[in-house]
Amino acid sequence: MATNLHTKTAPEAPPASFEDALAQTAPEAPLASYENALARAREGRGIRRDTALFLSNAAPLDALLAAAAEVRDRGKGSIVSFSRKVFIPLTTLCRDYCSYCTFRKDPGQPGAHFMTPDEVLALAEQGRRAGCKEALFSLGDQPERIFPEAREFLSRQGFARTLDYVAAMSELVLESRCSRTPQRFERQRWLDARKR
Repeated sequence: MATNLHTKTAPEAPPASFEDALAQTAPEAPLASYENALARAREGRGIRRDTALFLSNAAPLDALLAAAAEVRDRGKGSIVSFSRKVFIPLTTLCRDYCSYCTFRKDPGQPGAHFMTPDEVLALAEQGRRAGCKEALFSLGDQPERIFPEAREFLSRQGFARTLDYVAAMSELVLESRCSRTPQRFERQRWLDARKR
């Protein structure tokens, strides 16, 4: 039978949704049990959404976890790495109100604060004694733009912006790590140098 290459056919309409696109692909073999679906996943062939939903309803949790661990180990290995760091929550004040954030606070709420240089150094030292090699500073976004309390705190420390304050606290922690002088002397020396 000859095929006429010049005959125009109407193009197929694109799938309306991701699920429709999956439905147009070759169907998976019928699943007799969750073991068949897990075996497919273990082989690294991937599974479709409907199979994942089937597994979430039919497979015991320990079987799902074992299959996930096997796929992870084959793809990534079993080594977990981490970096020892001390968490320094410089301020919980933030101008944004992101619905997912549980860290931010308004002035007056329990836990709302700005860390002083002495508090930053004390926490960094605790981290150093615990074996931490890095400091992770955490802070809200530009709280000085909406909170007078933030502006007042920053002003007392000699800064106008939280961004400048976090940079200065980072420098202070680095310098104190390299110095053998007592923390209070180091802080005063650093503050005096910043005001010149």
